[in-house]
Amino acid sequence: MNDQLLTISLLLFFAILGSILASKFKQPAVLGLLIIGMIIGPSAFNIVHNIEIIDLMIEFGSILFLFVLGMEFSLTQLKKIGGKALIASIFKVGIMFFVIFVMVIAFGFDFATAAFAGVAFSFSSTTIITNILKQKSLINRNEMPLLIGILVLEDIFGVIALTFFAASKNTGAASIIRGVEHLFIGLAILIATYVLVSIYAEKISKWLIKQSGDEIITLIGLGICAGFSYFAYLLSLSPSAGAFLAGSIVSTFKASKQFELSVKPYLALFASFFFISMGTLINVNAILKYYLIIIGLVIIIIIISLQVAVGFVTRIIGNYSKESAMFSSIVMLPPGVFSMLVAKESAAYGISLDLITIVSVIILIMTITLSLFVTKSNKYVWHSEKISFINILASKISTFFAEMEMDHPYTKKLKKQLFKIAGICLSIVIIAFSIYEISNINLKIVKYLLFTLIFFIMISLIYLLVQAIKNANIYTIKIFSNLQGGSKLSRTNDLLPRPKGRGISGCGVM
Repeated sequence: MNDQLLTISLLLFFAILGSILASKFKQPAVLGLLIIGMIIGPSAFNIVHNIEIIDLMIEFGSILFLFVLGMEFSLTQLKKIGGKALIASIFKVGIMFFVIFVMVIAFGFDFATAAFAGVAFSFSSTTIITNILKQKSLINRNEMPLLIGILVLEDIFGVIALTFFAASKNTGAASIIRGVEHLFIGLAILIATYVLVSIYAEKISKWLIKQSGDEIITLIGLGICAGFSYFAYLLSLSPSAGAFLAGSIVSTFKASKQFELSVKPYLALFASFFFISMGTLINVNAILKYYLIIIGLVIIIIIISLQVAVGFVTRIIGNYSKESAMFSSIVMLPPGVFSMLVAKESAAYGISLDLITIVSVIILIMTITLSLFVTKSNKYVWHSEKISFINILASKISTFFAEMEMDHPYTKKLKKQLFKIAGICLSIVIIAFSIYEISNINLKIVKYLLFTLIFFIMISLIYLLVQAIKNANIYTIKIFSNLQGGSKLSRTNDLLPRPKGRGISGCGVM
């Protein structure tokens, strides 16, 4: 007990010291906490060495962080983010994952190690980015709405990734199929509980507040967080996923701002514990051992992030100028909390790379890079007076998205078809995983009957998918014809499947 109290006291003292040092050098507190954590950790001066308390602080910090993130997020906000942010985030995460995955494989590591590294470096840090931009009065720049949208969606991807890794680990799954199957089942139960609790949670909280006063608001919020986190743990999912959903429930309350304000002081405390505890896990010897990989990752992340994953994508999808694309690229450099959590999760799989150390060092380097160069981003842009193909393409795509945000018949129909395509694809994936379970059934008659049923269901779903894709293609072409102001209707007629005796003019293009 004395050792535990001493460890907590030391962590608190050095967290204060790290925050002060970071403030003196006008850097985010995360930097100071990670560096101080590394110095006092087992691999350096060994001042703090109680691994149980360190893990507990990391777990508490991540749960509270995800709870507050959930409170700041809502389904209404997701709808407002729009298609641009969704597509940009998918491209950004996909490109970063692929490049880092290939690089780690090229260094001779196995598939699992490369997969964890790819996922860890796919996410940018909302906390670090917003803190630095606020310090430098850049948070209100025109590029930020799209970038914030990308960060929000990356946070959602991060919750899904953590949930998948936790489901695979806790089931002892030897295959991806087992992990995904367990993920689907666990998430289905968790989401069903989320929907049920959402109906009654606000009414119960109002009654409790009426009985006990506003002082109980903090306890209600933390109670919902703890309950959902533990329920997710019982389902062998990540407690962080439960905390995120708990926060999302609270965000629907009319008094959600009161709940958020009452919980945030605790977040500040446990976020400090989280980062300094993660810092203690940095292995100084591993930095020397993996210095080539760290250098390679820094080069790859800067080049790929600057030129492709953010810069090129924001130019095409956001119709950004070269200056705006460069600014966006530098802003999105630092990995963050989800990168650390994925790295920590990788330790349970016994991968052959000290990902916690590597991720932490990359965060330090990228945070300093962001802080030093974000205000000078315009200096690194090469200017040309020629109108490039990229500019023309970006203009077309940007206009298309602007059209999609308007309410008229074709955009509504296209959105409906896209949701239908997504639903059918998800159904096909779920049924495909069920085949694995059916193959383990011993009764051959039952097995063959189920396989026959699944065969016909799959054929029906594929047919519906093809039809939905055709319809989506038709509505997309009609929308593009509107963008031309009717000047390209004759060409559009040739692209569309045309009923006898009718052209596109009979379809009522607006």
